[in-house]
Amino acid sequence: MKIAIILLKTFEQEKVVGKVDKILENYDNFVLVEITDNQIRSLENEGIKVVVKNEIENIQLINKNINTTKPRHVKKGAIKSHLAYEHTIDPGPDIHHYLVQFIGPIKEEWKEEIKKLGGTFSDPYPSYSYIVEMDEKSREKINELSFVRWVGHYDYSFRFSPGLLEEIEKKVPTHARISSTHSLEPEQISKPFGSIPSTFSVSFYSTENLKDALPKIKGLGGQIIGEYNNKITISIPEKDLVKNLKNISKIHGVKLIDTVKIRQLHNNIATRIMCNHDLDSALNLSLTGINEIIGVADTGIDSGDAATIHEDFKGRIIGIKSWPISPEFNSNILNPGDDDGPADKWSGHGTHVTGSALGNGQKSNGIFRGLATEASLFFQAMEQLTYWNFDFVKWYRRKYGTNPDTYALTGIPTDLKVLFQEAYDAGVKIHTNSWGGGDFGAYDIQSEDVDRFVWDHKDMVILFAAGNSGIDANRDGRIDFMSITPPATAKNCISVGASENMREELEYIYRNKFPVDPIASDKLADNPDDIAAFSSRGPCMDGRFKPDVVAPGTYIISTRSSKSKLEGWDLLPKTDPNRDHYMYMGGTSMATPLTAGAVALIRQFLRQEGLSPSASLIKAALIHTTVRKPYRYSAVTSASSLWDAEQGWGHVNIEPFIADVNGFKMDFIDGGDLVTGELKEYFFDVSNPSIPFRVTLAYTDYPGNSIINNINLIVTTPNGKDYYGNQASPPYDSAFDSSNNVETVYISEPIPGQYKVTALASDVSVGPKDFSLVISGGVVSGIGEISGTIVDSSNTPVEGAKVSVDSGQNVLTDADGRYKFTEVPGGEHSVTAFKSNCECACIKVNVLENEVALANIELNCLTGNVIEIEETPAKKIPDKDPAGITRTMTVDATGHVKNIEVSVDITHTYIGDLIVTLVSPQGTSIDLHHRVGGGQENIIKTYSTTHELGKLTGESIKGKWRLKVADLVGQDVGKLNRWSLRIIPA
Repeated sequence: MKIAIILLKTFEQEKVVGKVDKILENYDNFVLVEITDNQIRSLENEGIKVVVKNEIENIQLINKNINTTKPRHVKKGAIKSHLAYEHTIDPGPDIHHYLVQFIGPIKEEWKEEIKKLGGTFSDPYPSYSYIVEMDEKSREKINELSFVRWVGHYDYSFRFSPGLLEEIEKKVPTHARISSTHSLEPEQISKPFGSIPSTFSVSFYSTENLKDALPKIKGLGGQIIGEYNNKITISIPEKDLVKNLKNISKIHGVKLIDTVKIRQLHNNIATRIMCNHDLDSALNLSLTGINEIIGVADTGIDSGDAATIHEDFKGRIIGIKSWPISPEFNSNILNPGDDDGPADKWSGHGTHVTGSALGNGQKSNGIFRGLATEASLFFQAMEQLTYWNFDFVKWYRRKYGTNPDTYALTGIPTDLKVLFQEAYDAGVKIHTNSWGGGDFGAYDIQSEDVDRFVWDHKDMVILFAAGNSGIDANRDGRIDFMSITPPATAKNCISVGASENMREELEYIYRNKFPVDPIASDKLADNPDDIAAFSSRGPCMDGRFKPDVVAPGTYIISTRSSKSKLEGWDLLPKTDPNRDHYMYMGGTSMATPLTAGAVALIRQFLRQEGLSPSASLIKAALIHTTVRKPYRYSAVTSASSLWDAEQGWGHVNIEPFIADVNGFKMDFIDGGDLVTGELKEYFFDVSNPSIPFRVTLAYTDYPGNSIINNINLIVTTPNGKDYYGNQASPPYDSAFDSSNNVETVYISEPIPGQYKVTALASDVSVGPKDFSLVISGGVVSGIGEISGTIVDSSNTPVEGAKVSVDSGQNVLTDADGRYKFTEVPGGEHSVTAFKSNCECACIKVNVLENEVALANIELNCLTGNVIEIEETPAKKIPDKDPAGITRTMTVDATGHVKNIEVSVDITHTYIGDLIVTLVSPQGTSIDLHHRVGGGQENIIKTYSTTHELGKLTGESIKGKWRLKVADLVGQDVGKLNRWSLRIIPA
């Protein structure tokens, strides 16, 4: 027996009645069923699409995969052990955190039912599951709900990052390093990823959990070093360390315990390669990154003073900040809290990185330059001169076989959101980071920080270097998979690997780190199609696709710090006048800022197209235009692939943004919000079969290991053939991708005709969810018009009616009742018309390129009086108080309700805490909002008779109308700014 969804709209779903074993749940555009293989074949023979949901059998945690094909708790709540829980004991009757898996895509009413039974929702998890806080009585009731598939205690062992306990007493061998016939210094490519002994980051599900845990942690000998939102950094004595960590994991509310890591750096022609440009000709780009601000967080920036800065940056500095040594290092250093300023005194890494992103080549007369030559810079210096104490140096030598860096990235804050917020507040929308480190493929606390910041700031693009940990451990002459390091494992960032540059004149080769040919004797920069051997490979531990893209990362020449004496990979010849101002470096560190420069040009392009691009639209555009190239020494065996672990989606290519390609066109869509079961459809006409038709979907996912929200891409050809996102081989529609928040469809030889592009919300656990699409091909349609006339029931034109379309445009009708929208994206749209004394009306239309979609609307306008009253109390809502506030407005008129609208304007930082209730004069109580929306902010909405308020039809309008707003959970606060009533009497 299988669990599957059948793609049918609501009115079609009766087609499967009697043809499946069991209908589990109906949604707007699909139905969830239990089904056999024979039934699947029978339905598919009828032309009905069936998608099997194998992912429901497992829940992927950060350090464990739980098989849920067997129940954890049988009926009546009794414990039943199985392989996933052999070690588990009954947690007891107190309040605990449990994993609750639903039967399929999660509905809000299911969550509401669990809340009514005493459950409190915390974090969503993959495979239709949530962490729910509840006691034994609630657990027994919740376990018997028909829509709950599986319940299990969130075991204490799940609360450690992968391998943490095993690693504490394990000696880690020194990482192999690159050298060459020209004696490259080892630290120029890779250093061991060190952690701080006996120092850990502990995250909690809530602030209340954290506060309650502090005395218990102190009782176990823990010292609190720092506190950041729902995280703390602690130091624990080495004696009985493992025992005390296990005891801490048993404290109620602990979500994850992780080590505190010392993050490492991920150390002209390259820009031409990225532009698909002739290597011997001058590079004159139509895009320059003007009015873009790039944030760089790295070692330091040249002199650290905007007045004396390297000439390639002068006049474009928005700000330079230096971050002092973070408190988590205090117990291992002699200079806690020191700040040696923003100058780039040691490696020159930060200066070099910045030049690749936005250097304008001023000092070299334009010879050595980055991509975004007119972008501005906000720099955050994080490398600090760090005096490690003797005990730490001894421990580090014993564990890693080398000394810790004296100049180290000890300024990186524990909570990365603080770093990003400083940049965002300065106007940064592109933030590049050439550092990282940790367990290969792991999703750690800082990965979650990245995802949460982008989730909360959906216009901020964050880039991270994939890492320089590529290795041929089995000595087969090919680089092994899964060596990418966090935070580049974050879902919502752009993760960048390194390809080779093109400098054949240089003789440097791989040797010690890669002792087996063909890589051992390969030059580091002789073929731009090749992937750098050191570049970290994907995928992530949970199977997600990373890296996203690759860009040149070997022998990159860029700006040199005037304060540094080091020479990077190499200096220019002694006779070159630029020798003191530029140098060669390499690594994914160099590929990442080059990509950040490309992102700045893409963002400028989209702004010039009249868009306010989201981070997901920019990511989709970057990935959409990549070029896949034949890597000579690839370990990938699949002949057909849209993504692979070496080059990701492909090599960065900005040519489509800077040059016209005959017959080729791109369309860009930032799509509206979707909830589970909803979809958006767009239509495109393709007439040139010689140009591939490609669609890329991307969205910003909720923070957490693996995919939480799942939006799937479907492309339907003119002959009815479906292509599902990320299906690279026939039949192309066998399964949805439930692992990635980027999906693409590539049709190399499209047949002419109309293509339908569908974004389907298969599961939105935390929403509503927006998404982005990029579409390209030969003569691709996408922009059309909507026009029409608004009349009343007597066919008289209505002047001054407000007409809006869901693409975000609004107009007023003229004296003849006419209106028009131009530049409307292709696809289905809702058009709404409204005027005072008239009932609101809405219709749907399909928009095609260069065509006018007619949307004539008839309004039911009344001759009697419309009652409109409003109050603006600006009243604070008491925090964690079920009584809340109640506001009253009185209607003196007589009559009965025909139509009613209630508008509310509430500012609040977590609307999932709120209940908003309207009470009529006759005592009818209606919940307008009941603890939905989670961490979204503010309720600014109008509720109407056609939806929530239908039961008020026919009631007396005279008397006191009351609005009650209650906040049931602590911490987040807000106020009722305004509320209004608009009543149309019968």
